[in-house]
Amino acid sequence: MSASQNRRGRKLPRVARAPRVPMLGEICERVSVSMHIALDGLRKAPCSDVRDNLADVLNVVGLTVQGNPRFVEEHEVIDHAGRLLNDYIAPAPLPEDALVYLKHAVNVIDTILGKLDLNEFRSAERSYVALARAARRAAHATPVSPPVQHFHARPGYAFGAVPTQGNNS
Repeated sequence: MSASQNRRGRKLPRVARAPRVPMLGEICERVSVSMHIALDGLRKAPCSDVRDNLADVLNVVGLTVQGNPRFVEEHEVIDHAGRLLNDYIAPAPLPEDALVYLKHAVNVIDTILGKLDLNEFRSAERSYVALARAARRAAHATPVSPPVQHFHARPGYAFGAVPTQGNNS
């Protein structure tokens, strides 16, 4: 009995699946450049906007690889880097060991970007934006702080956006 047959030996109907579309070219480059600019900004002129830009990428890639058995080790690295950013309060300089680990996380993400499925990445991005909007609505609705998210969530992000000084939204 094969996987395409039921117990009685009859063929099962085929289930249509969306084709796997790897992330290529411009999207990978945009995500990568965004990460490297944010990491460089944390090194040279740390501020909450730069931290938020790096956290955005970590969040989306983390959501994309979460639960995927191919990326268990990578998810652990991304998760740890996210916790480092959660504990960071701008504009204090990050400790050197934290910067080294964040650089490692950025390099890990660079190595897996081409292996990620574009549809899963876009789905994770939409989920992240929805979570961020819900957190923002909850923050404006009650004086109580919003529920703690896995990483720092900031609404209205865009990959490749260059942060501006003094804009701590």
